[in-house]
Amino acid sequence: MTRGDLSDAEWELVEPYLPLGERGPIPDLRCYFNAVMWRFRTGSPWRDIPERYGSWSSVYGRFRLWAKAGTFQALMDMMIAEAAARGQVDMRDHLVLVCACLGVLFDWRTGCPVR
Repeated sequence: MTRGDLSDAEWELVEPYLPLGERGPIPDLRCYFNAVMWRFRTGSPWRDIPERYGSWSSVYGRFRLWAKAGTFQALMDMMIAEAAARGQVDMRDHLVLVCACLGVLFDWRTGCPVR
């Protein structure tokens, strides 16, 4: 495990939300997930994913499957629910929706852009 990779406790939360492959469990699933997180954490191009994570094209392919399946939304929903259950977040006062494609922030209470 390198800096930035999921700890065992974090992986236990994430793993159940990652879909199985068409033919069963995917070898190195944790490695693929860590690679995707590395890519977004660094902002690097897909082709610059370190070799320790495997082929960049395999990582990108896995990311596309997860994105199309709604995996990341399910993970975000689970993480918010888990944090709320632990009392670590107050959704009423702090949640802001981000529309990444437009770069606009929306207040969850009003649905209006935050200026």
